[in-house]
Formats: sequence, C-alpha cells, structure tokens
Amino acid sequence: MPKRFNPFLSPYTAKELKAKEAKVFLSDEAKSGYAIMPDGDLVNVFSMAPGQGGDAVRSAIKNGATKLDCFDSMDPKFSLPNYYNKFGFEEYDRVPWSDKYKPTGWSYKKFGRPDVVYMTMAKTTKDEKSKKKKKDTLGKGTKVWQKLVKEWVEHLGA
Repeated sequence: MPKRFNPFLSPYTAKELKAKEAKVFLSDEAKSGYAIMPDGDLVNVFSMAPGQGGDAVRSAIKNGATKLDCFDSMDPKFSLPNYYNKFGFEEYDRVPWSDKYKPTGWSYKKFGRPDVVYMTMAKTTKDEKSKKKKKDTLGKGTKVWQKLVKEWVEHLGA
C-alpha cells in the first residue's frame, strides 16, 4: 500500500490487530483488503485494483462488519460516507475535525479538516432493497469505487 494512503487508515500494526483479535482479510493478489474488529468495526478498507473496492465492502459485510468511521470530504465526489451508504451503512454521528488527532502524514492543504463520520449498518441494506427489485447494482457500485479511487489518486498528485 502506498504510504500516501496512511493518513486515511487506522494506524494498527499486524501485532496490534492480532492482539485485538481482529479478523483480517486480503485478496489473493494482496491488492485489496480490510479488517473487522470483534465488535464489528470495519477498519482499513483499501483497494488498489479496479473493481475490488465494492467487493471488499460487500465481503466485509458478509464477514460481520456492522459499523465504521471515516473522514468526510468537502468535495461530494470524494465522500466516503456517501460511498459506504450505497452498501447500507447509515450515519449516526459526526464529529468536527480536531487538530489534536491529526493523522501522521496529514496535509491540510490537500485534505483540509474533514469531519469524522460514524456509520452503522442499516437493518435492510440498499443492496438488499435493490436485489428485491431485481436490479443488478454490483457493476454500478464497482464503477463508482473505481472512479472514486482514480479521482482521489489524481487529487493526491500521484
């Protein structure tokens, strides 16, 4: 994983994840993955491969993810809360940015001071509602994730 993404990931070492009894998942190519804490908290979702972001989130839900937190963005096209909402997560709390908790490597110039958004899984996910309507949203969600990652990498100047 490129270091430029570190500010957006929870700073757990492998040893810490093991001590916390987190379930860690990695794709066969090691290009996407995530971890789930024992309480259902989804952390460190990442995807460096086209099409695997949505797959990672769906897999996390199937493997017990029930809540998460993420940074919002002033730019709606980079809004992680909007993205996770497409998979059934709903915002239940929002905390304004605090310089006291600035992640290592954070650039105010590039990323500003976004809110931290806390989300929990809705009782019926939007994916489940879509399946009931017999609509195929898998490709749509994957394309949204690909576009989001591509635009974000360009935004970072990579």
